[in-house]
Amino acid sequence: MKAYWVVRGNILNQEEYSKYINLAGPIVHKHNGNFLV
Repeated sequence: MKAYWVVRGNILNQEEYSKYINLAGPIVHKHNGNFLV
């Protein structure tokens, strides 16, 4: 099943956002997800 998650946001703390990306990226890819930017 395909789905899209549309997000708009402001990154106020680049260091904390980097932590999120480091955790979320591998999880998304593990489940065959992709980031469309």
